[in-house]
Amino acid sequence: SDLPMSVCPNLLVLAISTALTTLAMRTMQFLVALLATAPVASAVRPEQLSNVELMPGPCRFMEASTGHTLDMASAIFTSASGHRAVVQDGNLRVIAFFNPADGSCHEQSCVRCAATPRAHENCQPLPRPELSCLRSMIGAIRFVQGCNATDWIMRAVSIGLGAGSLDAWVRANVPKVDQTIVDIDAEVIQAATQYLGVPSSMVVRSDGCAYIQQQPSHSIDVLFLDAFLDNNSWPQCFLAPDFMETLKGKLSPGGIAVANVWEENAQRIQRNVHDASMHMKRGISPGLGNLIYVISAGELHVPSEDLLGEEVLGWFNEAQFQDV
Repeated sequence: SDLPMSVCPNLLVLAISTALTTLAMRTMQFLVALLATAPVASAVRPEQLSNVELMPGPCRFMEASTGHTLDMASAIFTSASGHRAVVQDGNLRVIAFFNPADGSCHEQSCVRCAATPRAHENCQPLPRPELSCLRSMIGAIRFVQGCNATDWIMRAVSIGLGAGSLDAWVRANVPKVDQTIVDIDAEVIQAATQYLGVPSSMVVRSDGCAYIQQQPSHSIDVLFLDAFLDNNSWPQCFLAPDFMETLKGKLSPGGIAVANVWEENAQRIQRNVHDASMHMKRGISPGLGNLIYVISAGELHVPSEDLLGEEVLGWFNEAQFQDV
């Protein structure tokens, strides 16, 4: 070659440097493409989809009834604290909770609207819950000891508001009912009444245990217990040994309590029910991890004649209620 020998090592170094730079650029392009197609949420078992954190960091969560990944950043409503939000997905509205301790968020409940409302408009809720845990709770109404449950139920109380979809079913299908919904969280009440179609006239802001204790004896035909703390546990007052004794005195003859709980509280609840000499059945929520308990002072029997319709009968059968 015509080049001096001293130049050759410099050319060799330049060639190696160029090759390494090209390799690094192609590796970076591959990684960018890979991350662009990666899922935004890690896979979880289906029974974990309700009331459970799905993904730390970015506030995204999987909606349990659709499987869609939603983001709190797109909320149509965010509470003053920033811990409660309403996210819209078509005509589905989801109330989501943010956990400031770790920056995660999760679905609390949802309701489907009759039409797709604009962001500032309230929802006109369809009286059909999307989540299987709420459908199982409605199916449990078949245990009410009356000749016709929808005529016999005069007073229903819900402890825990959420999106109000269970209560929307009650309003539409139990015409004579005096219905009260109790929740202690003012921001949940604001979200539900302004964006999820819950009538504010039915809502009482109160501690659930205190409200039950204040009720007249044998005055509640159906009591729905669907209240969770931010750590997804039942409130401690519901787990207290004397709570079931109090509950026993508040249910009307033939009345029932229907409770949505997680497995970690199940044994304690069962022990308290047995200690209060009450009767109990346990069901499941298809596809979710929630357990549904039906509790009564008297024995629990299903009437031979079905008066609640085929859909409720289907929800009842899917819940697979059994003695415990």
